[in-house]
Amino acid sequence: MEIDGVETGFKHLQNIYLTGYLLAGGNSYIYTSFPLKKVNLAANSLQLSYRYAIYDSYGYPRATVEFFYIVAHMSTLFIGTFLASLADRFGRRLSCIFCGILYILSGVSYNFNVISILIMGNIIRGVANSFFHTEFEAWVIQEYKNRNLNLQSLPQLLRNSNIFGTIISIGMGFFAQVLVEFFGFIAPFDTSIVIFTLMIVYMLFEWSENYGNPTVSANVSFISAIQLIKFDSRIVLHGLSTALFETSLYIYFIEWTPALLKAKSLTISDPLPFGVIFACYKFSNMMGSFAFEAIVKKIRPQLLIIIIAIILITGFSSAVIWSNVQVVILIGFLFVEFGSGAYRPSIGLLRSQYIPNEVRSTIMNYIRVPQLILIIFILLCHFPLPILFSIAAGMILLAIICLIILKDMKPPSKKMDGNQEIVLLTSLPFLSYVHEKPQISQKE
Repeated sequence: MEIDGVETGFKHLQNIYLTGYLLAGGNSYIYTSFPLKKVNLAANSLQLSYRYAIYDSYGYPRATVEFFYIVAHMSTLFIGTFLASLADRFGRRLSCIFCGILYILSGVSYNFNVISILIMGNIIRGVANSFFHTEFEAWVIQEYKNRNLNLQSLPQLLRNSNIFGTIISIGMGFFAQVLVEFFGFIAPFDTSIVIFTLMIVYMLFEWSENYGNPTVSANVSFISAIQLIKFDSRIVLHGLSTALFETSLYIYFIEWTPALLKAKSLTISDPLPFGVIFACYKFSNMMGSFAFEAIVKKIRPQLLIIIIAIILITGFSSAVIWSNVQVVILIGFLFVEFGSGAYRPSIGLLRSQYIPNEVRSTIMNYIRVPQLILIIFILLCHFPLPILFSIAAGMILLAIICLIILKDMKPPSKKMDGNQEIVLLTSLPFLSYVHEKPQISQKE
């Protein structure tokens, strides 16, 4: 009976989490970032395949479109990182609801071909991205703890969130195509506003509130997170590898449309059916999620992500070596999607091993800072497309080095100096954390 009770508890949590997460846009940051996640479901998926296209329809050149993305990331870096970190103190559900409100405001901005309004919409979207990329995951992992569920089932939930999200993304890709054909490029964005509204209403009635440590001030939480990052080099390596992966996937996300448009040999059709292509991408992404489920039972996530990195490098290389062959580039991008589908749940599993719940939102926002800096730098440089995809492949290679080092690292065993220890002990069970083994063990 106890096993049945545990199973029932897991299914209930999975159902309410996936409903809210999938309405938001769920299986990857990268797609939701303009948006990845990464990020890509109901509401966000409606926008993804046509965000670049609507800017182009308004007459903005590639440099201006990239400027919009820079504005969004600057907003994430300087505003969103701070605001989203407050979720540990004021509540993860509240933060997810606030995220939905911000995405609604951003969606409204696309109705106006006015550069100042579009800039403001991207500022709002940048803040929303910070909440989306951290708070949904922080909420569900804290719920595991609050409900005393076995973390061994966490990989299953992460895998399911990616698979179901991809299925919805496929459907939304076709749906977006239909909406655009009948009502124009703005239709997917306006429809997403309705879905975000449904998400907010659902969370208000079905999600319970949870916190990192509501008794600790935000200031102490910030300091604790910084000290923990300084003390545990595993978090630094995990954050660095994540930043490199996410930046390379970001490059793919914003440049896959122009990369296909510029390729003039072995073309698919004219004009390109972006909604259908997006649906094909998401199908490949789903296959990657299925592969994750099969392989993660046999090897550690650290080793699995190294394998995924090789697949991503192969995909990026197609846009470098055969930059004028449209069919080959498309096949390469399907490889990228497959790798991304396996990467998302793998990196989520790693976070559950290395980042403590008490300051999860704060640390996750801190370790996104290198990623945001890299993205802003790359967008400002306006590199040619082949060079951009070469940079993406190079960053994956650097991420592999970080993961190889991380794979064999053990938790720190030394105590910090007295002042640091006092700060951390006021807000989280730090000493127990640094001595414990990863929460989910895998076979080598």
